[in-house]
Amino acid sequence: MSMDLSDTAGDVHEGVIVEQRASEEVVPYASADEANRALTDGLVAIRDGMISARQGQELLEQARARKAWEILGYDSWQACLSDRAQGVFRTVWELDARTELVARLRKGNATTRQIAKALGTAPSTASRDVVRAREAGLLENEPERVEGADGKVRDTRRPGEPRRDLSKTFRAAAEIVETKVRTLGACLEDDRWRSHREGLAPYRHDLRRSYETLGRLLAELDEAAG
Repeated sequence: MSMDLSDTAGDVHEGVIVEQRASEEVVPYASADEANRALTDGLVAIRDGMISARQGQELLEQARARKAWEILGYDSWQACLSDRAQGVFRTVWELDARTELVARLRKGNATTRQIAKALGTAPSTASRDVVRAREAGLLENEPERVEGADGKVRDTRRPGEPRRDLSKTFRAAAEIVETKVRTLGACLEDDRWRSHREGLAPYRHDLRRSYETLGRLLAELDEAAG
């Protein structure tokens, strides 16, 4: 799965630095462990909604400014963010990690330019990412308007822009789910399962969220079927 995926120290939320002071010098992370912890904890905080979109944007900008990618041995910030975001955002259905990250930032009222700055991409790339997030069904509660750094409020959609075909999206997702669940079942029956399950335990949170979502969907469909 390919992904294209500021100056300051600052406030801390759940152990994650989320804001810098413009008057302070940017200092690279002291070690790979520190860079890895800051970036991973930050992505998890964005994923779980523990910090706002603005704070998430600032956190990613800071990680880039403090050269997390270089300390962790990546050739570029995009390559670093790509790899780390996949580990945090990948779900049972293998949604593109950057698409989910973009959706989280957008639902937190981030503009397309703010998203682009956080991910180190061009605004046109971020705009396509937002469209992809809509098509993947990740932006059902997308705000209608967002406020930029210049204080101007902008519409998130172009006038007359059509919404995606919900039935088509649902059918495609249902087919993917069925395939992936069969794959997970095969993993469970594999004779190597017990020796690997401890290392796979962190995925239980994603699986539990998926299970709860499927439960709600089935209840709705059962009600519709009478």
